[in-house]
Amino acid sequence: MTPEKTEERWLLAGQSNMEGMGDLAEGPVPDPRVRAFTLARRWESPAREPLHWLAESPDVVHHGGRPQGPEESRTAKATAVKGVGPGLWFAQDRAEATGRPQALVCAAHGGTSLSQWLPQPGAPGGTTLYDSMLESVRQAGGPVTGVLWYQGCNDATPDEAACYAQRMKALVESTRRDLGQPDLPWVVVQIGRTVGRVEDQVSWNAVQEAQRRLPDQISHLEVVAAVDLELDDWIHLSSRGHRRLAKRLNLAVRHLVDADPAVPRTPTPAAARWETSDPAGGAVRIQFAQVSQGWTPGELPRGFSLVDSQGRDLLAVCRTRIEGTEVVLRTTTDELGGATVAYAQGCDPAANLVDGLDRALPAFRGLVIDRLPPVTGWFRSWEVCPLPDRGTLAGLEVPPHRAPGWVSRVNTGWWYLVLSDLWDRGAVAGRARFRCAEAMDLEVRAGNDVPMRLFLDGRELVSEDTEDRLTGTNIAFEHHRVPVSVAEGTHEVTFLARKRQAGGLGLDLRLARIDAPGPLPDLGTGPHPFG
Repeated sequence: MTPEKTEERWLLAGQSNMEGMGDLAEGPVPDPRVRAFTLARRWESPAREPLHWLAESPDVVHHGGRPQGPEESRTAKATAVKGVGPGLWFAQDRAEATGRPQALVCAAHGGTSLSQWLPQPGAPGGTTLYDSMLESVRQAGGPVTGVLWYQGCNDATPDEAACYAQRMKALVESTRRDLGQPDLPWVVVQIGRTVGRVEDQVSWNAVQEAQRRLPDQISHLEVVAAVDLELDDWIHLSSRGHRRLAKRLNLAVRHLVDADPAVPRTPTPAAARWETSDPAGGAVRIQFAQVSQGWTPGELPRGFSLVDSQGRDLLAVCRTRIEGTEVVLRTTTDELGGATVAYAQGCDPAANLVDGLDRALPAFRGLVIDRLPPVTGWFRSWEVCPLPDRGTLAGLEVPPHRAPGWVSRVNTGWWYLVLSDLWDRGAVAGRARFRCAEAMDLEVRAGNDVPMRLFLDGRELVSEDTEDRLTGTNIAFEHHRVPVSVAEGTHEVTFLARKRQAGGLGLDLRLARIDAPGPLPDLGTGPHPFG
C-alpha cells in the first residue's frame, strides 16, 4: 500500500504485553488499511500478527544472536501460536473511525525494565532500546502521530517502583526532543494483574499508582486501565483482553489527539468522605471524575478495600453499591483512623468497574477519607483482677497495682471485653492505659450489659448498678458518652463490674476526640502498654 498524506503512524513500545502474547487463533485478520514497520525494519502490508518478532530484529546481534532473514522469519511465524497484542486491533479501529490508513512502528521488547528504555550516554550507537526505537522511527520515515506504551511489570520492586514516575518523565521528554515533536501524544497502559505473585505486591501497586498519576505530571499523556481484563497466563493478556484494550486505547486517542468532547479523560477517583448511616456503623462515599454514561460493572462492583497506613486490608467493606457515578462502601466498623481507600489492591484483584464506554477504573491507592469519625479503636489490652462479690458495686474497690491477682487479658477477637469466665468470683476489677501526645478534649464512650463503675485517673465517670435496663443478652453499643479534658501524657481507665442475674458478658470502651482535628490517643498494644 502506498502511504497517503493522511496516514497516521503509531509507535508501539514497551514490554511483552505490547509485544503481544495472546493466542493467534483468536487474533485479528490482516486489514489492507493497516501496514507495519516490523522489528526487521521492513514494511509489511497488510500488517499481520505477530507484529513483533524479536528474532528478526537487527538488534539481536548486540545480544550475541543472528537476525533471521525474511524467508526464515516467514517460516518461523507460520508455526507460531502466540503473538497477539493490542496494536493491530487498535489500528483497525482507528482506520474505521477516521477513514485514514494506519501505520504501526513496532519497537516493544519483552522482559524489559524502564531503566533499559532510557537514553544511555556513552553507549555504542544503536545498542540500546532507546536508540533502536528512535532508529525504527527514523527509518520508517515521517513523524509519528502518537506513542502507545505498555510496560512496568519488571519495575515492581521497591527501588524501581520509587523511580518509575521520574523515569517516565525523562523518557517522554527525551523522545519528544529527539524526534522534534514537543507535544507528541503518549497513551500509557497501566499494568493490570498477575497471578501467583506474592512478593512485592506493594511495589506492583506502587507502579500502578505512579502510572495513574502520570497525566497530572506530563502534558499530552493519557492512561488507560487493564486491571479487569482476561489473562492467558500468569501475566499476559489474552487476545480477547487485547481486543478490549485496543478499544480503550482508541478512546484515549479520541480524547488526546482528536479532542473529541464525547470522550473525557480516563475515570479517576476525586474524593471520599465518611457518612453515618446508623448508630452502629457507616459508609464511605467515593466520588469520581470523567465517568462517561455512569458505571456499569455488570454485577456487584468489586475491588474496593479500606487499608491502613501500612497498606494492609482492614477487611472492613461488607457491601458495595453504585449510586449514579458514585460508589458507596458500607463498612463493618468506624475504626478507620488513618485508613484510605484502595481499588484493585494486590497483584490479582477481582476488580470489575467500567463506565458506559467500557473504560475501566484504574487501580488506585491512598485516597484519603474526609470526615472520618475521630474515634480510637476499642481498648483491647487490659489487666483484670477477680474480686469477691460484696453485693453492690458501692462495696467494691479497685485493688492496688501491686496487689496479687492481676492478670493480662488482650481481647483480639471482639470489640468488647468478655468477663463471663470470671463470674465464679462474682466481681471483677480492670484497668487499661492510653497516651495523649497533647492536651485534648475527649469523649469516653463505654457500653455494658453488667453493673459497672468506670473511672478515668480516679475520677468516676459512669455508675450503673441497676438491672432495670440490663435486660438484653448483648452489650449496648457505647451508650455512655462522657466528655473529659485530659493533659498530655499517660492516663489510666479503671472499672469495677459484677455479674447480674442473667450473667452478662462485660463491657466495651473507646475514646473520641471532640475538640479539633488532630492526633488521637494511643491505646498501645500488648499486655502492659506504656509500662
